[in-house]
Amino acid sequence: MKVLFVGGGGKICRETIIDLVTTTTANEVSKIIVTDFNEEAGNEVVRLLDDPRVDFKRVDVNKSDEMIELMKQCDFVLDGTTIELNAQVMSCAVRAKIHGMNLNGTTGWELDQEFKDCGKLFIPGFGMTPGTTNIMAMFACNQLDTVDTICISHGAYRPIAYSPAITETTKFEYDPNLKSRTVFDIYGSFN
Repeated sequence: MKVLFVGGGGKICRETIIDLVTTTTANEVSKIIVTDFNEEAGNEVVRLLDDPRVDFKRVDVNKSDEMIELMKQCDFVLDGTTIELNAQVMSCAVRAKIHGMNLNGTTGWELDQEFKDCGKLFIPGFGMTPGTTNIMAMFACNQLDTVDTICISHGAYRPIAYSPAITETTKFEYDPNLKSRTVFDIYGSFN
């Protein structure tokens, strides 16, 4: 499998790359391409990992043709760009007909049918919440005999200055005027 990381030089996406490198073999994942507009940050990830499977390529996601051609060489794309770029990356992914996910996306749902039509799946917003929290909840459930209710609460327990993308995501997620904001709790859901 060949995996493409878009925005791979970012602080959050690089952690996902580290996880993939340290938990897979070359038989499972043969190539990992780290892309970023910031060449210095992307090359730093490659140097830190020191794994022959990992290479860097400088890419501007706004150059759709270049992005699509690179995606076509891979089996899976993980988008670690900022929220403002997620729709662009998803648009390229559906045109490249590649499976993928992004770490902080809240857009792209309008492309769902196009992904289905080409037999591919793209999961937006698979970062901390709901992504990682859902996996953690499932892990906990698998350790128990029975489960009646699962309550997941997300409070912005993040260091705001960690990275520009974290700041952008936190600002977006907690905007009280966000039309797509839905709060789920044990009593139902409300907008």
